[in-house]
Amino acid sequence: MPDIFNYYIDNKNKNAILQNMGWVLVPPNSTSQILHSDHEIYGSYHILWKKNKKFINTELIPFCFDINESNYDNIIQDKGLGILFQSKLIHRGSNTLSKNTWTTSFSIELRSEEGQYYFDKYKLYKDDEDWRYMKIINS
Repeated sequence: MPDIFNYYIDNKNKNAILQNMGWVLVPPNSTSQILHSDHEIYGSYHILWKKNKKFINTELIPFCFDINESNYDNIIQDKGLGILFQSKLIHRGSNTLSKNTWTTSFSIELRSEEGQYYFDKYKLYKDDEDWRYMKIINS
């Protein structure tokens, strides 16, 4: 299991949890998303990947975890084929105004066991079927 999953958990709990996985589809000529974090807890990670050697168009504010402290002057755009970041990091999908076709990215959201504990503890919709998750067993 990659070290990122062990950062916020003790040595007894090393299972990752798959929270969300699927393709993100963005229509042509779309404006940027609003700045946001996906989850207000640590222990959650987001992986985005582009196929066909195209670059990710995610914008983020490095080391910014509080939307109230976000500064538009500090936004950077990732230029890689993929990106891994903490879901609490302030980010957004950038615009597709110069593109006349749909864009796609593959998205995976993972969580440590401790991250899932806090997610369940502070979210009221944990029993909703749409919020079920799957454990990835560390063998």
